[in-house]
Amino acid sequence: ELYGLGYDVHAFMPNPGIGVPYNELKSAINMRGVQDVGIFGYSWGGQRTYELADEIDATRGNFRPFRTRFTAYIDAFNAATRLAVDRRPPASDYHVNIFQTKGRIHGTAMPSGGANEQYDLTGDTVNHYNIDDLPVQVHAVIRRALEANMPRK
Repeated sequence: ELYGLGYDVHAFMPNPGIGVPYNELKSAINMRGVQDVGIFGYSWGGQRTYELADEIDATRGNFRPFRTRFTAYIDAFNAATRLAVDRRPPASDYHVNIFQTKGRIHGTAMPSGGANEQYDLTGDTVNHYNIDDLPVQVHAVIRRALEANMPRK
């Protein structure tokens, strides 16, 4: 859907790490002239979102100029530590955090200033395994925030 709206979109599985998405971003920025970057992830893809943003920020010298305009977590947790992710991705201009706190695997609220928007969807029917399926509370929020902060290609 985002591709049809004019965004240069690529989906990646969070395993085995950030190598493939890092290389794709490097190609997009250096070869295709992409200047505006958005990264978001669900579950342990949220941790990978942080890691990818951190790596591209730390290695800016390998890239033409760019900005990380938008990042988002959907019930983000670190698979290695089994802890929720509560750190804003480095150099993110705008960050959205959507989470629930039921069960062993869950996201968490971020400290003050950690997110531009935060939504706690904890409730009787929302859990880690279905939070990413919510069309209004998750899909629409991510799309609205992304469209407001990311220019189309």
